[in-house]
Amino acid sequence: MPGGRFGYIMPWALLRGRQYAGFRPGRYELRDHVSVAINFCDAWDLHAVKPSFFPVPACVVLGNRSSDHQVTPLPETVVSWEGRLPRPNLDWNEAAPHLRQHTGSVGRAVAFVSTTGSQYQTDLAKARRLCQECFFWWKRRRRDRLGLGQVG
Repeated sequence: MPGGRFGYIMPWALLRGRQYAGFRPGRYELRDHVSVAINFCDAWDLHAVKPSFFPVPACVVLGNRSSDHQVTPLPETVVSWEGRLPRPNLDWNEAAPHLRQHTGSVGRAVAFVSTTGSQYQTDLAKARRLCQECFFWWKRRRRDRLGLGQVG
């Protein structure tokens, strides 16, 4: 829906990682030549909030779907949150006194496209050909219930 708002909690790598370089511009080409345009409003860097409340450092991205197909890429300037919470899973009133925020920035890794090729390219091509010519044979052995030793 054009104009719809969103907020996502995402891995912190979204702010800077090469694997998310295609997400940050805010334009997405879908099937059947349909495109979606996003206006990113804010990004929050939560990696300095401890203890982490997810298995990986987190961030938040906020924005809305563009109604006129104009995009606003994910900003490099972020709201950085930091602090140490006394325990996980606090409500906002308990957490707020332990947190501080300031304006920060994120250095981004960009998508890398080599124009010269890798220095290992010829070696990998040779290895690929060699592996196609090799066959591996193995004999299945029964193991005991713990998988530690061979049975009979």
